[in-house]
Order: sequence, then C-alpha cells, then structure tokens
Amino acid sequence: MTPHPLWALVPVKAFERGKSRLSPVLSDEARTAFARALFDHVLDVVARSRAVEGVIVATDSLGVAAAARVRGAHALLDSVGPKTLASVVDAGLSVLAVRGARGALVLMADLPLLEVGDRA
Repeated sequence: MTPHPLWALVPVKAFERGKSRLSPVLSDEARTAFARALFDHVLDVVARSRAVEGVIVATDSLGVAAAARVRGAHALLDSVGPKTLASVVDAGLSVLAVRGARGALVLMADLPLLEVGDRA
C-alpha cells in the first residue's frame, strides 16, 4: 500500500446521542437532525480538500458508519462498550498507521464554521 500524506479521522457517536446538552431547547428529533447536519458538513468540507487523501469515521453506530460510507469515507465501527474520546482517537490513529498514513488530522464532527482552507 502506498503511504498517503494526510488522512482525516472523525470520531462520531450515534446521531441520536449527539448534542445532548441542547436537550433543554431542542427535541430529540431536532438534536438528531442537527448532529447529522454537522457531520454531513464536516465530511463535505474534508472531501473537497486536496490535502486530505482519505477519511476514517470512528463510531459505535451502524447508522453513522452507513452515512460515512455513503459519503465515501471509511468507517471504523466499534460497538463494544462505552469508549472515551481518547480511546476512539487512539484506535483510529492505529488503523491509519497500518494503512500507511504519514499524518492525521483529527476533526470533531460538529464544526459548523469549518471551511476547506482552514488551518489549525
């Protein structure tokens, strides 16, 4: 496998569990739709970036994994027990290392202002 310069790793929990702090002001359905819209936005932006060779979405949700694949991303599905963000990121970075990635950009799935030209 040819090493790739940069991959994006996007950790995402199930859309239904996302944005829980907004529960006082948004219904469950609205929060689910909001989490999905933010995810779609981040994957759209990353897909348009010429600097990123590929995307891995790390998730514990079959629904998120399916949504990632529809958008051309690879899904790392791990549904065994609750995980910390750090452990999910570590697992994703390990997979990227095995795939030959030389660099990784970890992006949260809720970045509404993310644009293609953004730099950390």
